Amino acid sequence: MDGRTDDGWNRCMYVEHARCVYKIILTYETQVISFFLRKCNKIEILLHLQIDRTFHSIMLAHSIKCKNGKSVLLFPFNYLGQRVAAVSSHVFTEATSGGDGGSSSGRHQNDKNNKMRETIIGAIINDCVPATYYRTERWRALKTAVDGFLHECFASGAGAGAGDKYSRVECIHAAGRGHNYDFTVQFFAHDGDRSATATAVASVCNVEFKFNAAKVSDTPQFVSPMKPSQYLSASYEEYFYDKYLIIIAAAAASAAIPNRADWLKQIHNNAPVCVKELQDKYYAGCANSSQFTHAEDDIAFYELCKKVSTESIRAFISEHDLDIVKLSKYLRESQDGKTYMLFQPAAAAAASGTGPTITLQRIDPADYNIISCVKNPAKSRYECETQTGKKINVLLRWKNGNGIAFPAFQIS
Repeated sequence: MDGRTDDGWNRCMYVEHARCVYKIILTYETQVISFFLRKCNKIEILLHLQIDRTFHSIMLAHSIKCKNGKSVLLFPFNYLGQRVAAVSSHVFTEATSGGDGGSSSGRHQNDKNNKMRETIIGAIINDCVPATYYRTERWRALKTAVDGFLHECFASGAGAGAGDKYSRVECIHAAGRGHNYDFTVQFFAHDGDRSATATAVASVCNVEFKFNAAKVSDTPQFVSPMKPSQYLSASYEEYFYDKYLIIIAAAAASAAIPNRADWLKQIHNNAPVCVKELQDKYYAGCANSSQFTHAEDDIAFYELCKKVSTESIRAFISEHDLDIVKLSKYLRESQDGKTYMLFQPAAAAAASGTGPTITLQRIDPADYNIISCVKNPAKSRYECETQTGKKINVLLRWKNGNGIAFPAFQIS
C-alpha cells in the first residue's frame, strides 16, 4: 500500500489499495502521516492516522487483514447520526459494568457501549453496513447471528404458519423512556404479485436487547420502573425528604435544603436542579467518577450519602408494603408482546462455535403475576414469587447518586 498527496500536502491524500485509489479530503494542514501495525483481538489492524499540527482533528481508516491473508480498507460510516468504525465491533466482545449508584463513569461507559451495540444491530438489519465490512470475520459473524435471530423471530411470531419467508426487514429504533423495548422489527412480504416490491407488513416484533446473557434471568434487571412509590403502600420520596435529606444537606454545609414541592417534582431525573450542589459534591467524593477530587471532605460526604441511603431504604421496607397487584399489572403491560434478543459474545458461546450467539426468548405473562411477597430489608428489596413459581426481586435504589437523585426499582 502506498499513498501520495497533492497541493502541498494540505488538501487531500490518495491511498492506493487493492488496485483501487481512495481520495481522502484533509480539513487541516497535515504535519505527520504515520503508519503502524498493532494486534487487536488476534486481528491485524493497520491504522492510518492523519494528524494535524494542532491535534484538532484525527482522521482514521482501518485496513484489516482478512482470513485469506488479503487486506481490506474500511472507512467509518454514519448511521442515524452516529459514527461507526470497523473496530466499533469490539463492544460485542467485552462487557462493561455500569457500577453501583455511586459510579457515574462506569454507568456512562456501559450506556455508551449499549448504544453502539444497538446502533450496529440496527445498521445490519437495515442493510446500512458497507459490504466490505463483511469480508472480515468478526463483522461476518455478527451478521450471521443477527440474520439467524431475524429468521427465528419471524418464524416463531406472527409470521408462523404463513407458509412464506419475509422478503424485506426494517428496524425502527425506539427513542426516549416512554418505550419498554429498544427497537421494532417489521417483516415485509410480497403483496399479491411476487415480482412486486415487498410492501405488506407480515409481522412486527418489539425487541429488547440484552448483552452478555443467554436467558432473561441472567440479566441484572429486565425492567426498572420510574416513580417506585406508585407501587408501594406509602411514598418513599416523601419519607426520605422528611427524615433523611436534612442529614445530607447538613453534611454539605454550603447546600440548603431544597423546597419540598420542588424536590418531589424534580427528583425523578438524572440531574435535578434543586440538588445540583449536593450531586456535584457527591461525585467529587466518588473514586469511580471523573469528577473525583481526592478531597477528604468530599469522600466523607460520599460515604455518608451511601450510609443514609441504605438506612432509609431498610427502614422504609420494614415499615411499608409492596402493592403486588399494581406491580403485576405494570409488569404484564410493559412486557406484553416483547421479544428478548439475548447476545452472548464468542467466548461465552464457545460451545456452539467460534462466533457469537443470539438467543430469542419470550416470557409467559403468568410469570409476571405476583402471588406472594416477603420483605428483605437487609438486602434493600422485596422478594416475590409469581403464579408460575418464578422468583422476582424488587430492589429499591437510587440510580444517580445514593440519596441524591432518581429513586427507582431494579427488578430482576
